[in-house]
Amino acid sequence: MNTYSLYKESGVEWMGEIPSGWKVERIKYVFSKREEKSSTGEEELLSVTIHEGIVPRREYIKEDDHISRSSSLVGYKICYKDDLVNNIMKMGFRCLGISDYDGIVSPGYSVFHFSDKKNIPKYWNYLLRTDLYVTEYKKRSKGIQESRMRLYDDYFVDIYTLIPTIQEQQQISNYLDHKTQQIDSLIEKTQKKIELLKEQRTSLINQVVTKGLNPDVEMKDSGVEWIGEIPSGWDFKRLGFGIDTIVPMRDKPEDLSGEIPWVRIEDKDGRYITKSKTSQGVSRDTVKKMNLKVYPVGTVLCTCSCSFGTTLIVKEPMVSNHTFIGLVPKINILTSEFIFYLLGVYKDELERLSSGSIQQYLSRDNFKSLKVLYPPLQEQQQIVEYLDEQTQKIDSTLEKETQRIDLLKEYRQSLISEVVTGKVDVRDEVLV
Repeated sequence: MNTYSLYKESGVEWMGEIPSGWKVERIKYVFSKREEKSSTGEEELLSVTIHEGIVPRREYIKEDDHISRSSSLVGYKICYKDDLVNNIMKMGFRCLGISDYDGIVSPGYSVFHFSDKKNIPKYWNYLLRTDLYVTEYKKRSKGIQESRMRLYDDYFVDIYTLIPTIQEQQQISNYLDHKTQQIDSLIEKTQKKIELLKEQRTSLINQVVTKGLNPDVEMKDSGVEWIGEIPSGWDFKRLGFGIDTIVPMRDKPEDLSGEIPWVRIEDKDGRYITKSKTSQGVSRDTVKKMNLKVYPVGTVLCTCSCSFGTTLIVKEPMVSNHTFIGLVPKINILTSEFIFYLLGVYKDELERLSSGSIQQYLSRDNFKSLKVLYPPLQEQQQIVEYLDEQTQKIDSTLEKETQRIDLLKEYRQSLISEVVTGKVDVRDEVLV
């Protein structure tokens, strides 16, 4: 890609130099505010999203959700195709865009139309959603907390903006439409590959944990449909046979400055949990006064109120909130690492056993009554070693593919920014 032959100072510090044939004006000279409101509330309800700009609300709601929290959409703001819509509370998160639809939007949003029809809407959609402009939105937003910052209309329209010729706006839009479609296609293919790798990982664990490593071993019926046959030398017993349980206190200590880590699910580090990432902890005096349960090393923490089947192995003595229940394997019956893989296979069964009208919950008895597979101890160790090796290979590929998506997204955003701000000249680019 080439640069423009001549540049000039924009006169705006954060813009720097711009192509000599481009103009700079405040946004208020490009857009005018639209104040129309719906009298019926029957128009298409639109939402402003961070990643995709303006979209029909119906595309983003679940089957049982209402299309709007409001009982009536009368008084919602009218928005026409090619209008600019801002969510003034989330402008610092790129929550704005040019609409491809006629419809209505929340009364809390701002709607603008082009003052001059000689503009290419897609160019402005690319430009106003770049990091360069998002940074400026953040600077001009008002509020005490980041989550409550608002970019009021007067501050928004006072921002300077680049104005290429209409011919260049069209050329830039065509180029970026073509290039971003290519990048998005690569991202989609990579995401599909990641999903296949995750399915492969899950299938591998399920197969090995329920069937073992020897394909020629004699099998017997487990008596459970979803498990099917299991190796004849394995037992099928309640989990309580091979573990002791530790149920944490529901009360959270007031003082969390002690030396024994106080952990949450967010503190996991792969399969292990070693410390509080926020440096929270309880003192030995607090443990004694509150009769807190300290998990010994090797305890398997299993979520009992969310993300059923998520397991973590304790590497240092610690305490937790009631999101977990502690499963302490009995010596020579179960190993911590095998339980880690085993309970991942039982995710659906744990959800089925859970109870609660508001929030699903698994009790100590739920865990102890769960019927699970008991390979001989030596086979457990062999299974763990094999799965560690194989899942590490898959995880390494997953990490590379995830990084690839991140790089593609960064490149996409960088490309858009460089083109719409005139850092590169695409006027003579051939689209192939």
